[in-house]
Amino acid sequence: MALKKNADFYAINIQSSIKKQEFNIISDKYNIDHKIKTSLSGVHNIKNILAAFAVSYLVENSQKLFNQRLEKGAQVRQQQKQWIRGSLLIDDTYNANPESVKKAIDFLSNSNNRKVFIMGDMLELGRYRKKMHADVGQYARRKKVDVFLGFGELTKYAVSEYGKNGLFFNNENDLKKFIKENIKSGDIVLIKGSRGMKMERFINV
Repeated sequence: MALKKNADFYAINIQSSIKKQEFNIISDKYNIDHKIKTSLSGVHNIKNILAAFAVSYLVENSQKLFNQRLEKGAQVRQQQKQWIRGSLLIDDTYNANPESVKKAIDFLSNSNNRKVFIMGDMLELGRYRKKMHADVGQYARRKKVDVFLGFGELTKYAVSEYGKNGLFFNNENDLKKFIKENIKSGDIVLIKGSRGMKMERFINV
């Protein structure tokens, strides 16, 4: 499963935006040309969908059933909605680990608008948890995230590595107040953290 045409399943006619993604899944081997429309954006999600489709097809699920399950899954992950002052919120609060956070940052970085990342701690990472958070801060800086807001105990290491325009909060009300006062019209805002951090608390501020 890849974006290359020598794979058993690959993608063509890719049209991506911050809000949606469309492409065709092609398999020359199995004579398939299947249209995908999803709110899950980013190259990583194309690869995930290709892999899921291949498994679904090989266990003889219908293509219609695959589309239904994909849509149901998309409603849980990376939900997008209009937010404070006309900003766009990407609600990715269901879970977080170093790989998924970096992929979410990749997705956020596709926007030309001001990019704001509100990050909660990534939990259960073991002895290298501080370094893993610091790595995320460095990654967000390289990907030109404009504002980095950290909440919890471990995100202070991410904020420290991110540098300018990074702020760390360990008080829920302080972060809510900052969000209400500083999110602007046109901002693209990503909220992500481990399930145990309950980052959805910062959506209805």
